[in-house]
Amino acid sequence: MHGLETPPAEANHGRLRPFSYLALDVPNNSSMRSCRRASRWIRSALLNATSRPGVPASAPLHAAEHGLTAEGDVAAAFHLTPLFPSSFAAAAILGGAVAGALSIACCAEERLDRGVLQQLARDLSSNLNADKERAVSMLSTLTPYMEHHEALLEADVLICIMKAVEDETIIPQVRVLALCCAADLMKDKTAHHGTVCSHAFLTMVMAALKSEGAWGEGPEDGLMARSHACRLLSELCSDGRCHPILIEEGAARILVEQGAQVAIESEKSGSTYASVSAAPANYNAIHNMEVERYLSASLFGLASSAAGRDTIASAEARIVRGMATWTCSRDPILQRYGVGGIARLASVSAENVALVQRAGALPALVKGLNIPDAQAQCFASGAVGRIAEIGGEAASTLIQHGAASGLLQMLTEKQAGQPNGVFRGVQRCALRSMQACSRTFVMQQALLSVGANAALQEILTHADLSQELQSLTQDTLQLLS
Repeated sequence: MHGLETPPAEANHGRLRPFSYLALDVPNNSSMRSCRRASRWIRSALLNATSRPGVPASAPLHAAEHGLTAEGDVAAAFHLTPLFPSSFAAAAILGGAVAGALSIACCAEERLDRGVLQQLARDLSSNLNADKERAVSMLSTLTPYMEHHEALLEADVLICIMKAVEDETIIPQVRVLALCCAADLMKDKTAHHGTVCSHAFLTMVMAALKSEGAWGEGPEDGLMARSHACRLLSELCSDGRCHPILIEEGAARILVEQGAQVAIESEKSGSTYASVSAAPANYNAIHNMEVERYLSASLFGLASSAAGRDTIASAEARIVRGMATWTCSRDPILQRYGVGGIARLASVSAENVALVQRAGALPALVKGLNIPDAQAQCFASGAVGRIAEIGGEAASTLIQHGAASGLLQMLTEKQAGQPNGVFRGVQRCALRSMQACSRTFVMQQALLSVGANAALQEILTHADLSQELQSLTQDTLQLLS
């Protein structure tokens, strides 16, 4: 099968990922809002920072020096991690304890004391609100750092955090911050099994997602809780092993419904932005932006398994239309997940291709060939190649909307500021898609009509062409002959 192109392996090469974040903690009420505003500005500014050990639980979007790999099956598929949490600290008088926790959190190499972590976990079950606030505030300085996750999980901190989320007698500020910590810990896949197996916890997360009950009365009208709930569920959706339980518990269906609704509403209002710093300076707009990003990431994750794709398909064309609107968004994160989600749906069966076509989403794949995000380009090109192999009316629709010229542009035109290694990966994706297209007559003729032969021959004259790209180019030329 012609699979979608996957992000490069982790290790030293890094991996293309959508965004990073920095968690700032606030020791008093008076500065909470200003610090949260500052933290969002800093997180936005760090979108293109370089990953290094000791930073919070993510790697930012950055160019992999060795480009994109060309292996991977679309059904098992690649993993893109949705991040960008909106961490905050509940009101508590922490004194020197917060400074100590912050210094530990910023020093990734230092091992956390198990006894201290266990005491913090016990404090979450205390009868005193002050103990709960202090404990969850201190834990919130640690959970964003993946280097600390093993120690936190070994100390059973996640269990106590989940209990705090479930306990409706606890004040909303503490429960929302506990939900934030739980979402942070979901970056560690070893935490997924216990989380999805807890019916009570998932029920509360879904209530937060819908801003039901006390969640709707929490910080910032419940939008903060909703954002954390979406983030947590998007992490679980990135793990195909969690899909059966998420579907059984109804979480997947709610994500699909809310994703469709939010996408359509944002298209009508035009309320998508290129970055957090470009959004209006009010918390509702920023939280809504984060919720939409996490919902798009959740649907992208669900589309990686057969069961998840069936759940998406059960919503018929409505959700696919919503995903298509994301490809036209000003938000590069929505673009990537929108293109990737549609690509995953369309690349596995003729039935799913028909669903995407009924939703009018095939033009979104063509658009994805030439948007600035390299990973989205590779998602789109992989899907175009697969649809060409499946054939039928969908292939003709792709041609009508300019798929052939889009692939040629992807192959020959380097995006502004794009590193050479990433462009080589994009070219690799384009060539593999063109090879698949060249095996079907209508797509082959479309490529020839836009001058693919001449473009491929010109590429072969490049002195810096790698042996792999040279071989791919020659093979594609032979198929077009």
